[in-house]
Amino acid sequence: MMMASISTLIIVSVAILSGVLIAYMTLTTTDDVKATADQPEQPYVKIGKWTCPDTTLVTVTKEQFPPVKVPTYIPDGYRPIDCYYYQGSDLEMYFLHESIDPNDKSVDPAVINRYTIKFYAGWFGDYPESLEVFNTGIDEFKAYKEHSSRSDFIQIFYINGNPAMGWESGLKNSIAILDGKVIDSMPLPYPATIAMKDMDAKVYYGVSAYLPLDELKKILESLEEP
Repeated sequence: MMMASISTLIIVSVAILSGVLIAYMTLTTTDDVKATADQPEQPYVKIGKWTCPDTTLVTVTKEQFPPVKVPTYIPDGYRPIDCYYYQGSDLEMYFLHESIDPNDKSVDPAVINRYTIKFYAGWFGDYPESLEVFNTGIDEFKAYKEHSSRSDFIQIFYINGNPAMGWESGLKNSIAILDGKVIDSMPLPYPATIAMKDMDAKVYYGVSAYLPLDELKKILESLEEP
């Protein structure tokens, strides 16, 4: 993953917001796994304290785990339903609330989205051309806030000494435009989101969920090496 401008934060934020939600509908929970002749047992991958369904088969492909930390704290009632890593640099983990059955195909994907915590970590140590922006530290976040149309909603802060930026969940208008004219406007919810830089390890971290921002801060405060 390569980034060379202020769009770094935008891409990171999108990455943690854009999980493959429909795939959740077909996942198997950790507590209820049954193998059949036609359906082999779901493999699992251990990441820190979490046991995740290995939907991308990293245990088979022997994908290298990236040099990132993982959360040790997740709010009560959530359990991992999908985890994967890519080319030794990116890690994504998804935690779904236990009140939602990911195997129930009648559940609206929007409901699954609302009850999912999405965690992202991206290591930039192999991309020196991206580090020029990364190394600006909190200045990158300040510039993003300054140029955002929703600047008032964006908070700048530190987590365990690391520069970070985030916002609470809320509503924003989704606008449909036809021939240059607004023909429809509908308020849509968006999740609370945090992006954080580990300046020493050169890792971007992000987490998003429909939870209070303080809960997301606790998740990133709990990061430890797996």
